[in-house]
Amino acid sequence: MAKIKKMTKIPGADVVGVGLNAMDTLIPLPRYPACGSKVEFRSSNVLPGGQVASAVVACQQWGLRTRYIGMVGDDSVAILHRAAFDEAGVETKIITGCASQQAFILVDDSGERTVLWKRDDRLTLRPEDLEREWIVDRPPSPHRWA
Repeated sequence: MAKIKKMTKIPGADVVGVGLNAMDTLIPLPRYPACGSKVEFRSSNVLPGGQVASAVVACQQWGLRTRYIGMVGDDSVAILHRAAFDEAGVETKIITGCASQQAFILVDDSGERTVLWKRDDRLTLRPEDLEREWIVDRPPSPHRWA
């Protein structure tokens, strides 16, 4: 059973993102390695990522009030992700219960990338994991619009 963490309520979020996050390890390479070969890498950077999580953080940095709803694990990766959301000022609704998603992203000098990733099936966000109030800040309007 997933554990649900309490969310600090920010009234009137401008943007609510529901979806994935991942801890990305970005590895620049001079060229993609041939099968069975070795290629020295110049550096590696561990960064919080994921399409939805990254978009929400960007919107917060542009001055919008944001909320992220998603699943992370109960591991050191989750601690880093939560800290990144806190530092950016993003309100979060985090559901935990397994290892966090991780990705290793190989990028060659031409800009081509290859992504190696692992995600526990328990990180799949299901409709029954969500509460309407996390996405909207008010009860449904009694008014119907045509």
